[in-house]
Amino acid sequence: MDNAVGRLIDIVYRPDGSKLLGHVLGMVLTMEGPPIGQIHVVQKSITEFDVNINDKPKPTEEVFAFIKATLKKYISSNINININVMKEVPKEKSGKFRLVKCEIEKPV
Repeated sequence: MDNAVGRLIDIVYRPDGSKLLGHVLGMVLTMEGPPIGQIHVVQKSITEFDVNINDKPKPTEEVFAFIKATLKKYISSNINININVMKEVPKEKSGKFRLVKCEIEKPV
């Protein structure tokens, strides 16, 4: 299993050291609030998050506010969120789409 490619569930690390399963965050973002096209949340550091969203449907200020409020509620109010609107949300090298991706090592 050492050569396994990918993970089934990414874990989001909060600044306070606690963890959040990525699928919980994904479910809230896609099942609650205003309609959002394809969305991809990437944890870049313990406090930096990139959110890539598809431009169809065209996101409104309500969508941006919902995304930011949801991340701050479930992760921490002390995070920075960069929202990028794009024609196509990038897929993994495998061709699969991951809703939530953590790019940091487990904090010590």
